[in-house]
Amino acid sequence: MEAQSAARQPLVVTREATVEVLRGLLDHRFAPLAVQAWASLMRWGFIARPEARGPIEPIEIEFDEACEELISEILSRLDELEDVIDGEVTSGEILELLQLLGEP
Repeated sequence: MEAQSAARQPLVVTREATVEVLRGLLDHRFAPLAVQAWASLMRWGFIARPEARGPIEPIEIEFDEACEELISEILSRLDELEDVIDGEVTSGEILELLQLLGEP
């Protein structure tokens, strides 16, 4: 019963989760490729894999309404990690994003 109830709950990317991932990237607790995969999953509802066959049915993930636009922008930026052109996020950029989220 509990699992069924939890399955009906919307999945939400919170401000706190976004802060934790940014801090983990800044502190080198999370590898850039892992952060990129997380951002991609949160943004699109699936992780693209070249070996996947058949249709992909994304899961629906919402963003915290209080800072939905900012979280969306941050996920978009983190989804670019490891890209040839925009694939690096500097410590200064991470600190700016944390400040935008209200972190000291």
